[in-house]
Amino acid sequence: PLPAEDHAYRVARFALDIQKELRRFAEKNNLPLKMRVGIHSGPVSAGIIGKRKFTYDLWGETVNLASRMESQGVPDRIQLSQETATFIGSDFELESRGSVLLRGFGERQVYWLQGIKAGH
Repeated sequence: PLPAEDHAYRVARFALDIQKELRRFAEKNNLPLKMRVGIHSGPVSAGIIGKRKFTYDLWGETVNLASRMESQGVPDRIQLSQETATFIGSDFELESRGSVLLRGFGERQVYWLQGIKAGH
């Protein structure tokens, strides 16, 4: 992958878009589908792993924290770390969730991603 300065912005837009599509699909098909999304920004390691079946994978503390953001989030909500909120805060509507205890990471300030600010 190529580095992108607007990585957090792109991921936030994608999360909002996929959330909207899931809601539309669930309503159209009368299904009780909901999802949690967790986003964290930081360095990762990436590469192809495997000997017989190759898989591209990401790993590292950033991936682990994003996973905690998701697993300790709330269905139908997008939870962001302080780091991601700092990257995107001027373009998106954020709501502080306060400090949350994340297993393996301690107390962390987290935010709900509400939407895109008008004009962005």
